[in-house]
Amino acid sequence: LEHLGSSKPLAGEDIRTPLQVERCLAIRAIGKPDKITYMHYPIEIIDIDNDWTIKSFSGDRNVWHGAPVLSEKDGRLIGILMVESQKVWIEMPPKFLSK
Repeated sequence: LEHLGSSKPLAGEDIRTPLQVERCLAIRAIGKPDKITYMHYPIEIIDIDNDWTIKSFSGDRNVWHGAPVLSEKDGRLIGILMVESQKVWIEMPPKFLSK
């Protein structure tokens, strides 16, 4: 995850669709652009279909909805955290964006 501080845009090889459940983190930046701190939210997954359902979520919906979800093993973007009042899930990237 060392490239988090990079300002370069994501390339195609930075995004992938996972083939099975894996350990992942939702990431968000806080602070001003000259001094950004990254916070992470560990994710526990209970279901996998086209999207992954989250076991429990205690974070702030306004802060975490839409957060990028990165793989712990390779740091690549594997989804977006979606938070609704009754359901939290990871939406996978469209196939044409991932390799």
